[in-house]
Amino acid sequence: IRRCLQSLQAFPPACEHEVFVVDNASRDGSVDMLKKEFPRVRVLA
Repeated sequence: IRRCLQSLQAFPPACEHEVFVVDNASRDGSVDMLKKEFPRVRVLA
């Protein structure tokens, strides 16, 4: 997920947008990583 979100950030958007990531109750620390590294991404957990 990190590489995907980094690629989205690498290019200026053509229009306004929001990025949502859906978490399925994972316990791998991905929600914390998303909040720390990608604060503009909305996490649905």
